[in-house]
Amino acid sequence: MRSGAKTTTPHLVVYRSPLGGSAPQVGIVVSGKYGNAVKRNRVRRRIRAIMYSKIQSGDVLVDVVFRLRADAGEASWDDVVSEIETLDFGNVPSRQNVRTAP
Repeated sequence: MRSGAKTTTPHLVVYRSPLGGSAPQVGIVVSGKYGNAVKRNRVRRRIRAIMYSKIQSGDVLVDVVFRLRADAGEASWDDVVSEIETLDFGNVPSRQNVRTAP
């Protein structure tokens, strides 16, 4: 993701970028510090399910990458869901918020 906006929440870092194709894409990065493979894959599946419903309803108009922070493993799942629900996936980042990687 070369350009886009970065949003930080207590348990997530979310990168948004203008659509690269015809449909929104969602990436999920979960560090090994989060837990074993079972825990990491469970959280990926849950986030993917939330985003699938948002994409189907037309709420997601950008490409999104989620990066879970290591301390997210200590948070309740309801906290993580509420953080995702408060994010805006409908707006393409404005020029003021665009961050370009070197």
